[in-house]
Amino acid sequence: MNHERPEFRGIQQPPHSSGRRYQGLRSYLHPEQIPSHVRATTADQQFWDNRTSTFMTCANNPSVPLTSTDVTCIDQGNSSPRFIRMTTNAVPATYDLAATCQIPLGFILQPFADLHATEEVPVVDFRVYGPPRCEKCRGYVNPWCVWTAGGQRWACNLCGHETEVSPEYFSRLEMSGRREDHGTRAELNRGTVDLVVPQEYWASQPAPRLNPSYAPAPDAIQHHLGTTIPPRQPAPMRYLFVIEVSESMIKSGLITFICATLRKILYPPGGEDEQACVLPPGCQVGIVTFDRAVHFYSLSPDLPAATMHVVGDVDEVFVPLREGIFVDPVQSRNVIGDLLRSIPRLFEYTVGDEVASGAAIRASLAALVESGGQVILFQKTIPNYGPGALTARQEAGVGEKALFAPQDPSWQNLAEECVEAGVGVNLFLFPSQPIEIATLGVMASITGGEIFFHPRFDFDRDGLVLYQGLRRLLTRETVYNCSLRVRCSRGLEVATYHGNFHTESPTELGFGTMDADKALSVVIQHARTSSVDTRKDAFFQCALLHTTTSGERRVRLINVQVPVSQLAGNVFRFGDLQACACVFAKEAVSRMAKEPMQKIQDELTEKCAAMLLSYRRNCAAANSATQLILPDAFQLLPCLALSILKTKALKGAQVTPDVRNFFIHRISSMGVGILMPHLYPRMIAVHDLADDAAFPNEEGKLRMPFPMRLTYREMEAHGAYLIDNEDLTVLWLGGGVSSQIILDIFGAEDWEFIGQPGHLPELDTRLSIQLRNILASFEATRKRSIPFLVARQNMDAAELEFSNMLVEDQNNDNLSYTDYLCAVHRQISDALTNGRNLGSSGWSPW
Repeated sequence: MNHERPEFRGIQQPPHSSGRRYQGLRSYLHPEQIPSHVRATTADQQFWDNRTSTFMTCANNPSVPLTSTDVTCIDQGNSSPRFIRMTTNAVPATYDLAATCQIPLGFILQPFADLHATEEVPVVDFRVYGPPRCEKCRGYVNPWCVWTAGGQRWACNLCGHETEVSPEYFSRLEMSGRREDHGTRAELNRGTVDLVVPQEYWASQPAPRLNPSYAPAPDAIQHHLGTTIPPRQPAPMRYLFVIEVSESMIKSGLITFICATLRKILYPPGGEDEQACVLPPGCQVGIVTFDRAVHFYSLSPDLPAATMHVVGDVDEVFVPLREGIFVDPVQSRNVIGDLLRSIPRLFEYTVGDEVASGAAIRASLAALVESGGQVILFQKTIPNYGPGALTARQEAGVGEKALFAPQDPSWQNLAEECVEAGVGVNLFLFPSQPIEIATLGVMASITGGEIFFHPRFDFDRDGLVLYQGLRRLLTRETVYNCSLRVRCSRGLEVATYHGNFHTESPTELGFGTMDADKALSVVIQHARTSSVDTRKDAFFQCALLHTTTSGERRVRLINVQVPVSQLAGNVFRFGDLQACACVFAKEAVSRMAKEPMQKIQDELTEKCAAMLLSYRRNCAAANSATQLILPDAFQLLPCLALSILKTKALKGAQVTPDVRNFFIHRISSMGVGILMPHLYPRMIAVHDLADDAAFPNEEGKLRMPFPMRLTYREMEAHGAYLIDNEDLTVLWLGGGVSSQIILDIFGAEDWEFIGQPGHLPELDTRLSIQLRNILASFEATRKRSIPFLVARQNMDAAELEFSNMLVEDQNNDNLSYTDYLCAVHRQISDALTNGRNLGSSGWSPW
């Protein structure tokens, strides 16, 4: 280690953003000598560019492309890493080896992840005979099965059992042992495939938890009385928009804006086609409003205008209509449009902010109980009236675990009922006061929905964000009435899951809805009743039974084959840092309601040190104990571990309970592709852009400028810097920034006239076009807008948000990256010197 400190360059970190100092003495580490996240992502893109930007899923690749790398994935029998990303692509052969390596064995699963333009998931129709399945483990036929007895039997790659081939699926074998029809069978060639399934896979009606009076049709009463009824016939999805109409919602102008936004998204303006609607054909919509009462609307196209039906008894809510609640949005276009224009006027004289949110959601469930679908709730006020009324809890101390658990268990029970009925709940929250996300948020977390959090809603800053967030919700791939089962090959089994779901049984997860943006972590362990066959590969199959938006019952299969290794070196060499970091983050936030935050933080650091200690002992023992040795695949593990600790979900500094609980929900459902830039944001020097940066190249691809390391040390006082973490974009302007830059970006002579515009003005200057192209590229990747803030040095409060995103600096009540690396190294050195282990006191994935 170098003990000489070079001359400081960059700018000083503002004192209000400082974190904790390293305790004790340490040798000086030059920032250029420690692993760089920026260098790693840039090098990975260059590596795959040199390989025609194509990743073959069954090729002998030393690594999987990083999520930031623009690459096309070719499915050769293993699913794309967009869908399933293993923490290591060399499964430890034994429990002892897994425990020795300390790498969390498992994967991140994102079943409906967005694909590259040239990628697709094939659909195979098995609705007549059903898909071939193993008689023993019930696994589905897949590319890794072996055909025997001249094609009359097939051996399951998961359990080894041989199953007879049905006559309708029979095919003779070639000399190689492959079926003659192998090339035409997508389920035998692709790792990811959708199977259209017959009636025996239809969803059953939910258990009779609901009072019969809640349901709109006689069938529900018969079900309650025990009469046998057929399973639920798949149908296009139903959407129910549930809108708070309290006094504050009206006076703030939010109700007018929400109704106008809904109308604009459902029926895009400017189109000549009167039949145009953003929702797929066959889908139906309904509208409910609520304050102290719940208001249903008949939207029948036969009516001249919508009719309101009020349910005043919120303790015993019911659905007052048999027909007209859900309608085709095209056929009832005029009725829906007129109602959305009328709602602000209907409730303009409302007095009081008492809202019966619990009753509104229960009434929505009653309306959807027989079909399933989505509830989309717009709310500003804490639920304070009727069943499930809540009070805002104040933070008693940082890390108070009670603040992360539901205040009233009835909300969790209601969410579980929604899952059983195939209903997902999405929350658009606009609070100006605490709204108790710890409790209200379980409606989204358990049902597979999403929380869109807009505290102190500002129309300039958040208007476009709301529009694009709602549009993304309605247009992304979404399925409902879902259940997930993960199967492993012999010797392996699922230990636990982390994410947003309802556990229906020890082996099955339930989701009201599942969409393209949702992911969960699956932790694997070695089975106690059988062992891994080291002569064979390990296999994992994820089967998600669901109903599509268009009303088709399918199973999405995701298959992956992974080599088994008896060498710790291979387990580390083929490790996937991004998947491991995602598992660590999801596991950490899942414990927030159960354990003290300080314990979770300390154990995350200890897990990081334990992995590096294991590599040091088992793969690099010849080096000096004072030398920090990092495995190639995990060089950036300390950087990402520190970044997890600096998220708003886990950081020790004061964070309001609602904000912390929102980010717990966010991290629980994030895929790897969104979580990585959330942990280590992208920062670009705007003032230093090359002339051709952020313009298309000869192939039509945008020339993205190189990102910067996240530290004030790399910045200049006369600079302008753009930073983006998938939840917030900030443009920081240094005190010495050129007036020409201000003019080119904002069209203003001086930065005092900028304010908070909420978005960049469209100016015909090179710098403005470049900056807007960069932001458009970010938005195209995440498919939505996020808030945009301007931070003028020593002037705007947004500078604190900017400073906190510079995760390599000392901030967020934690160490700088160099200090954290030294702290981890000290743990490793002490363990080596004293001959002890790390990680044994913490959570173990095995």
